[in-house]
Amino acid sequence: MPIPLTESETDLNDGPASLQEVLGSRCFDRADTQKKVLIYLWSLRGKDVSEYGIATEALGRRSDFDPKIDASVRVQVSRLRKKLKEFYETEGRNAPYHLQIPIGSHSLEVVEQSPPSATVQSVPERVSWHAPRWAFIALSVLCVLFAALSIWSWSSNKRAAQFHDSRALNQPLPFWNQFLGTSSQSQIVLPTPVFVKFSANRSLRVRDIDVNDFQQWRSSPDLVAISQHAGEPRLEQGYTVASDTFAAIRLARYLDSVGLGKSLTFNNSSDASMSDLESSSEIVLGSHGTLHAFQPFLDKMSFVLTENESSVEERAPNRSATHEIFRAVDEGAGRTIEPGLIASLPGKDGRTQLLILQSRRTAALVEMMTSTTGAEMIDQLRKKKGNPRFFEVVVLAEMNGDHMIRAWPLDLAPVDPAKFGS
Repeated sequence: MPIPLTESETDLNDGPASLQEVLGSRCFDRADTQKKVLIYLWSLRGKDVSEYGIATEALGRRSDFDPKIDASVRVQVSRLRKKLKEFYETEGRNAPYHLQIPIGSHSLEVVEQSPPSATVQSVPERVSWHAPRWAFIALSVLCVLFAALSIWSWSSNKRAAQFHDSRALNQPLPFWNQFLGTSSQSQIVLPTPVFVKFSANRSLRVRDIDVNDFQQWRSSPDLVAISQHAGEPRLEQGYTVASDTFAAIRLARYLDSVGLGKSLTFNNSSDASMSDLESSSEIVLGSHGTLHAFQPFLDKMSFVLTENESSVEERAPNRSATHEIFRAVDEGAGRTIEPGLIASLPGKDGRTQLLILQSRRTAALVEMMTSTTGAEMIDQLRKKKGNPRFFEVVVLAEMNGDHMIRAWPLDLAPVDPAKFGS
């Protein structure tokens, strides 16, 4: 049944673009949310439309909707764009006018279609191509170089910024004032997973995700089997995780923008050590299998992120058992809900602090820690627990592929500084 339009919308019902035909099509049969967005965008066609307007006026979101932490509008607009494309490739393929939402925009356009050409085009033969081994190696090297150039660019911009005044700086969130104000130095530590190279095959690099300490390589049957043919295993830690690197750069840029990046440096987990906390506060990013250097701290935490980031569990008081807090959920169509941990811990002698951002999606944790809405949600949990200075937070992130829709804190546990020797 066609959806009835308001008086301001019915003028297109008899027009060339036929909005009513689009809404009543099979492509939009069960796409109620996309229909709401489409009707709203049509009512404002040709005008600039904000994410906030779509959220509050079309989707009924609350007035405190924050597009910086909630990407649901971008997701719905993207889905609507795909629905329209699907409609005009099938049921509406002969329509003389198309409704389109340009990439990077939220505005609806009515575009006249050119009459089909009678020109016959030849169809090229299908060509199969298998990438040679060097191509994959080159691609890996390019990824590493891109991450290195990103850090170099951030460092160069930071040095250049020292010659300008800071009148345009934003006010930092209270947490970051407290965290970076206790020590003269601070560093972001990027994870460097353990790879194994072999003496008789210099081009081979192997990673077993269950081996995060090179000294334990013999516990891997696969590594043992490879070593019998490729020679003596050797440690290789020359790579950082791309997703964590980008998350770290985003965090560094935020800290620069609020005037807290002057003493900030980068390090990696292969060079970092526990003794660094004697003089420097540290922010470490990684997953279950990449933070081995900080295992002494992870072992003392109340929450634990399990293997493959499949769940977050809470250690029982006697540390002999755990019970599940949350398990990752696959909602289908590329949408997942994934758990993570934020832990603000004491460093050495009260002079430094350690911030652990542990998840498969560390960018979602950075987003929460650098947005007003995310910080407020964490502060609300802290107040309920007596406003502890140090704490652990279980965070859930709803993802659409690699894009975060929203993130929110699920539970918080206060941290006793004495437990960490501080």
